[in-house]
Formats: sequence, structure tokens, C-alpha cells
Amino acid sequence: MSSTHIGQITETAAYDRTKITAIICMVFALMSLVGFVTHYAETLSDFSAFYVAGSMAAAQNAQSAYDLAAFRTAYGAIFPGAPAGYGWFYPPTFLLLHEPLAAMPFQWARGLWLVAGFGLYMVAMRSWMTRWQHWLLAATVPAIAFHWHSGQTGFLMAALLAFALVGLNRNNVRGDWQAGVAIGLLTIKPHLWLLIPVFLAIERRWRVIGVAGLTAALLFIMSVAIYGLEPWFAMIKSAANGYTDNHAEQLHLFAKMGNISGFLRYWGWDAMSAPILFLWAVSATLVMAALTRVRAPLALCAAFAVLASFIIAPHNMIYDQTIFVPICAMVIASTQRFSWSPVNVSMAILLSWPALFAIVPGLDAFPYSVVIVALAAITFAATGLQRPRRHTNG
Repeated sequence: MSSTHIGQITETAAYDRTKITAIICMVFALMSLVGFVTHYAETLSDFSAFYVAGSMAAAQNAQSAYDLAAFRTAYGAIFPGAPAGYGWFYPPTFLLLHEPLAAMPFQWARGLWLVAGFGLYMVAMRSWMTRWQHWLLAATVPAIAFHWHSGQTGFLMAALLAFALVGLNRNNVRGDWQAGVAIGLLTIKPHLWLLIPVFLAIERRWRVIGVAGLTAALLFIMSVAIYGLEPWFAMIKSAANGYTDNHAEQLHLFAKMGNISGFLRYWGWDAMSAPILFLWAVSATLVMAALTRVRAPLALCAAFAVLASFIIAPHNMIYDQTIFVPICAMVIASTQRFSWSPVNVSMAILLSWPALFAIVPGLDAFPYSVVIVALAAITFAATGLQRPRRHTNG
């Protein structure tokens, strides 16, 4: 199957607009980073939850991380006096990464986690960086700068997604292996990628599916060899008992989610969640099939698949929006131009939203980030229907 070549933004007008946009993003980023630098030593951030889970795994008590009460007891023991507002929602495969970090002093582990994740993200983005302004944009765009505060998985997820997208675009044996391994590793946060297997099947990327499955299976085997099956049973049990929903309800997190589930739960329309999610999944699958049938550019098809998965995810937060950076970079690069078209305006909103979230008081209480994501998904699809996919050698 053919795909578009990764394009380069070469027009003078695009070059000038990129410089202006880079300056604006840098200002936003500096505003966001001032607080981070000033309060680094006193701020625990979400990484503290990873650190506690890693410590529990090192103490051969990994299964207890999925018990919210037990986790918060352990959290209080490691960080006395800190607010106990965190939980552990990730599969045991993620402990393979965080147990070694938990062997280090917390601030050293946190610093390594952030710096290494950011470095991997920048390496993964290099295929789309043709000018120094592009590098500056990638490093300072608000969706990325905001993540220095959260300490969450955003850098790592954006990096793995970028590697996957580049591999898919190459559409050869080496690219399929790169994409498959990256997608297999993305299963450490599986709820963000629920429609990606459907997308790969529609695109008939069977080798990618096989490599991704093999990678995920190897991660599972490693986790079982080290921690046993108990953490997996504990995770399934906690999910069945509404672990994440209970946690989100306690901390009033539904307004801060960018998904259908969070939006409906915010308004108290819980009963409507399942049928609407099902309809969205079916509709998104049909759109992806239509995009493939009309040979829309692979960049736009993949972008729609990622955004559709984001909207259907049962749980996501603003730090997860770092994944929008690589898909926006690939879409702009594949079109070989930047203009103030609806799709580019939507991408600008997606990437600047975290800066507004950080500096506008009370904005986190209004759940309209899902509207922004839906707008971007629609414009990606509309743009893709207008541009046939070109044939190139893989």
C-alpha cells in the first residue's frame, strides 16, 4: 500500500509565519516554565504517583497499587503530609520502567524522567524538523511546555506516537517494524489508542499489527516473569469496580477531560455514555474506511484515528494532549504548506489550549476541550476527503 512522502515546509510565507508562531509559542512556554523552575523542589507532580507505584513493585507489592486505599497509604508513607490525590491506573508493564526509577532519590528520578522523555520526544520529531524554527516550535509549543509541570507520560507518549507515524509513512519493512514496536510500547497506556488496531486493519497494515502484538506480548511476559499474574488480576478487578471513575469523581476531574465520557459524566448523563461511545466508535470506523477508500493522505488518516481514539478514551487529561503535536507536525509537513485553513486553525487551538488552561482562572471548570478535539477530528476528515493519496515507492 502506498503513502505520501514526509513533506517539507518550504514556502517563504510559511517560513515567516513559522517564525512568528515560534515566538508566540516560546512566550507561552516561558510563562508556563517560570512556575515550574521556581517551585520545582516543592512540587511533587503526577510523577510522584509513578514513583510510589515503582516503590511498591520493588517491595514485591505491585498488586496493591491497584487498591486505591492501599496506594494512598503507601503514598503518605513516602511523601508525608502531601495531598493524597493520586492513584495508579496503568498496566503492570509500566512498572518495568518505574521500578528502576523508584530506586533513585525522588527529585533525581523525576528530573531523569522529564529530561530523558523530552530528549526522546525531540529525537522522534526530527523527521519533520527542517528549520531551526521547527525545532523551537516542537520544544516550546504549549502542549509540550505544560507537561514539564505535570510530570506525566506526555513526552513518552508523544515520542512513541511520532516514531509510529514515521514508520507508517515509510510503508516498507523497516518502517513497519518501527511502527509496530512503537505501537506495541504504546500499550503501556492502552486506553488512548482504542481505535488504532481498527485503523491498522482498515489500512491493511498486517505486518505492523503483527509486530505490535509481538511487542505487547513480550512486555506482558516480562511483567509476569517479574511480578507474577497477581497485578494483572488486581488491575482487572479494580477496573471492573470503577477505580478510575471513582478517583475522577472524588477529585472532580471530569471537567478536565477531553473525551465523551468525561463530558457526559460532568453533566450527570452517565446512562448515555455507553451508547454514545458505541455510536462514536462505529462512526469513526466508517470515516476511517471512507478516508482509505478515497485514498486520503496517510497523515490525515492517521491523525483522524488518533483523535478519534482520544475522544473515545475512557480517561484522559490535559497532559495527554502532547500526542497532538506529532500528528499536527505530520499533517502540516505532508501538505507542504501552512495556511490559515480550518484544519490548521483547529491544530493551533489544540496545541495552544494547555497554555490557556494554565493562565486563565476557572477555565478548567468548563468542559469544552472535547469540543475542540471533535472540531479538529472533523476538519482533518474533511481535508483528507479533498486530497487523494499519491503513489510513491515504499
